[in-house]
Amino acid sequence: MRYNDVLERLIRTRRFAARAEMLEVKYCVSTPIGEMFYETIRRNNYTNCLEIGCLFGFSTLFLAQAVDEIGGRLTVVDARIEPINWDGKQVFLDGAAERHVQEAGYASRVQFIWGRSENVLPALGQEGRRFHFALIDGDHRFASALLDLIQVDSMLEVGGAIALDDIGWAMAEKPNLHGCANRVLAHLFATSRYRIEVKSGNVCVCTKLKDVGT
Repeated sequence: MRYNDVLERLIRTRRFAARAEMLEVKYCVSTPIGEMFYETIRRNNYTNCLEIGCLFGFSTLFLAQAVDEIGGRLTVVDARIEPINWDGKQVFLDGAAERHVQEAGYASRVQFIWGRSENVLPALGQEGRRFHFALIDGDHRFASALLDLIQVDSMLEVGGAIALDDIGWAMAEKPNLHGCANRVLAHLFATSRYRIEVKSGNVCVCTKLKDVGT
């Protein structure tokens, strides 16, 4: 993968600008995982993609580059809660994700929708929206992650894939998250409708084999 200019800068400097201060690139997927998302979208020609939770847009840039190269579209849903805790201090990201996408030249390929996924996803479903790939990386509490999964499953084409971030034990054991995405996997596995591939200690990709009732 040849990185777009913005992604290359973030990987090289490990810094990005947010409201007149430079923040460290962290709280995001690793570069190899981002490349895996990119390759998954490209290889399968997943032209309609969805991302839930974007923070400053690191993973978004991998997804946006992939859909741009195959003539697709990316929809990004984020609660945009600010300020947020960053290394123990409260910071404002000031639309860093949107700015990074714009700087990389992908604005025409990416739609940002600001709002909680529990409100936005049902609206997308009512519009008849369909997706081939979805990255679920928003609210990590179990109840929220499960709702995201249910809504995404209803809009995902057979043969499409859901990527779940933060499935590892470190997040699962945090009491306020109630098992988070790790616990969601048990429900997904029990349906026998997905092929689950663990890509790292923290990320899995689940390919949809069939719809409910088929």
